[in-house]
Amino acid sequence: MNTRRHLTAAALLWALLGGVSAGHAQPPGTPIIRAGETGSGALTAADPRSPATGNRPFRLYRLDADSGRQYTISLRSKDFDALVRVMSTTGGLTSLLASNDDGGDGHDALLRYTPRTSGPLLIVVTASVGTGTGAYELVVNEVVPRPLVVHPLAIGDSVPGTLGDSSATTEEGTRYDVYQFRATRGRRLVMSVSSVALSAAGRDSVSDSTRPPRLSFGRIVNGAFAAISAVSTARRGDTTAVRPREGAALVRGRSDQLDVPDDGMYAIRVAASTDRPSRYLLRVTVVPPAPPLTTGPRIARVGSVLAATLRDGDPEDDDGDKYHEWTYTASKTQQLTISMQSEEFDTYLELGQGRGRSFEAIAENDDAGDNTNSKLVYRLPGAGTYIIRARALTPEDSGYYTLQVDTAAADARLARARRIRAGALEHGVLEENDATLEDGSWYDEWQYDAVAGESIAITMQAVDAGPTNAPFAARAATDPFSMRAARGQASTFDTFLIVGRMERGRFVELAINDDAVDPDGSTEPDRSRVVLTPARSGPLVIRANTFGPGQGGAYTLQLERGARTADMATRER
Repeated sequence: MNTRRHLTAAALLWALLGGVSAGHAQPPGTPIIRAGETGSGALTAADPRSPATGNRPFRLYRLDADSGRQYTISLRSKDFDALVRVMSTTGGLTSLLASNDDGGDGHDALLRYTPRTSGPLLIVVTASVGTGTGAYELVVNEVVPRPLVVHPLAIGDSVPGTLGDSSATTEEGTRYDVYQFRATRGRRLVMSVSSVALSAAGRDSVSDSTRPPRLSFGRIVNGAFAAISAVSTARRGDTTAVRPREGAALVRGRSDQLDVPDDGMYAIRVAASTDRPSRYLLRVTVVPPAPPLTTGPRIARVGSVLAATLRDGDPEDDDGDKYHEWTYTASKTQQLTISMQSEEFDTYLELGQGRGRSFEAIAENDDAGDNTNSKLVYRLPGAGTYIIRARALTPEDSGYYTLQVDTAAADARLARARRIRAGALEHGVLEENDATLEDGSWYDEWQYDAVAGESIAITMQAVDAGPTNAPFAARAATDPFSMRAARGQASTFDTFLIVGRMERGRFVELAINDDAVDPDGSTEPDRSRVVLTPARSGPLVIRANTFGPGQGGAYTLQLERGARTADMATRER
């Protein structure tokens, strides 16, 4: 039996419980850790336990601290939820001075403490929940305030930076950088900052636990940063992973807008959200002036940005939602892309015919992507007058909005309908700018020259278009039009296949399929299959579609002559 080990464990437990350890200022055998050092270890079931730690294992370290100096104590672990405590012993009586659970990244603990008197302190390493066992890393540093260095910034520039040893520090030890720029009264600025993670090997390292720095807006007064208003983080969100420079990846970011009160010099403070050195990308841009309110009749024209304000007294639908009606005149069959944007309320778009209570919607959209703006893509069946109803989502909503109608991209897209040959494996991507059906789902059109009486099988399969899909990547390089969305597409979707013919300018449906049936009777939502025997020769139209609106991704399409006996064939009448 190791007598010393058990005597030490008993002394540690006695001290943690607030007992008296006669003849010792600290429990015997306590390891010493100094500022600037890292202590590594692992909590095990054999370590001492205490009711004060929820009967979880704990270990103690001794820090010989100086009064008036600030220390940061960080406890990190991938195995347990870290909890760190600072205690002192005076005359054998143990007192709790400070503690922290999740002050660091994720479930790591970070504690800042300034002792009033010099002398030894006890640092307790334990867990807040669970079994409390596993490896850990204890880091102690002394906070040495560093002077402020103001960096110049030009509006519109993207500035990379590092919150590290060269950054200024607050009295609490928080690292921060300050940038100064000139701004004009009345301008609306967008300030955004994104954290950048870089692995030791120089490769992209994306982590959801990486916290973006905090932003503050102010001025430099007597050589110090003086905040005017802290930037709200209510509109904070994750950024899309992109590469600002070789070897790095934007992982998380926050941004907000503010109006410049007066002409002059202003400053932005970028403050750390973690005790570890961190890299970031800062950008300040000017929001273009809002288009003036449209006067006179509300007529929508292609390419123009229209503006109006929904307010009390405007027409309301049966649900009490305020709306404006814009007239659009089409001279032919064409695909429209209608966008409605507002920073003041949740928008809603409807496209239809008829005015007021006789209005009948043929397409609608609430949210485009991950915001509250609206975007509607629809192929008009022919020439005529259509009504675009721009409204608020709820009766309480109102405010300024913009409306834009476009057809150029849609018409160019429709002009590139593709042909498919028997036996060939074709590739495509369904995305936001594709044609849409009445339910708002996206589709691509393919054409096949059918022969009367010939049985054909058409299979649509959703696929992963990530970098590991070599054939898909090769096709993207040679056919950028058909593969324009292959970048970043790495998930499958619920496919839907429609086969028909164009009769006098109108699509006539012959066969559809949602989920292909396997030989064992099971179905696959990411695969659709139609088997058809055309009654007459001529072009068939194949619509590669999604089951519902907002779905999309990469897919393959294959047409084969002849059908397996297990397939259920459809014969054209």
